[in-house]
Amino acid sequence: DHRIFGPLVPSLISTLRNSTCFPDQVANVAWAISVAGIKDDILTRELAQRALKQLPDYDPQEFVDVSVALASCGNVGLDFFGALAHLGATSPLDPRHLASVLWALSRVEPMTPVLSSAVVRLLPQCSDRIDVFDVDDLASIMISLAKCYGQGHHSRLHGLHSGIQAAVPQEIEDFVHACQPRIFNEMPNLSGDQLSVFTAALMSVGSPSCLAMLEPIGEEVRRREHKFETGALLLLVRDLPWAKGGVCDPAVPG
Repeated sequence: DHRIFGPLVPSLISTLRNSTCFPDQVANVAWAISVAGIKDDILTRELAQRALKQLPDYDPQEFVDVSVALASCGNVGLDFFGALAHLGATSPLDPRHLASVLWALSRVEPMTPVLSSAVVRLLPQCSDRIDVFDVDDLASIMISLAKCYGQGHHSRLHGLHSGIQAAVPQEIEDFVHACQPRIFNEMPNLSGDQLSVFTAALMSVGSPSCLAMLEPIGEEVRRREHKFETGALLLLVRDLPWAKGGVCDPAVPG
């Protein structure tokens, strides 16, 4: 924990500044401090600067480890995440790695236009390879988009009632549109928890393609409501009544 690793921080900073560190070493240190919960701005910045120089040399797993670790540390700087998105958009990452990098980018605080744009840059690669993602990876990406571009549950409900529709980048519309056949085909096999995750994310982003997916989800909920876990069903009942035009009203249990 921090009591063990905290005293090592000055030595780590000195090593990063003055010694040769290989990519796997930097990735391991970044992962270790994130797991240990160490919050040291100087150490984080030194790691980010060293990682920024080494990004092209990372293998896919190291790339993901550094991304996730530094995203959780905070105070990294936008240069690192901009470079991360550029490299991720041009590198042959596998689906799980792409989903993990998007997850990392979406959790950097505070969310800025630069970070949101970085997320969008990765989406065309996801859209082009939609058939090789598993459903949980698609759900993870949808949650990341909701974090970056969603307006939150209560804001989205107000928007749906008032007719105000926040614009989202075309890349998001393209990704959601590419997801639709996969989700529709897999829907009979999705758990209540998986359906509730998709519903919440789709509602939060609220783009036309997102809202178009809610009616089929509502129909599936109605068909299998007696089989769903109580917690998942409660989340679905919370969200589905707000679908635009009441298209999911028949799906809401009485």
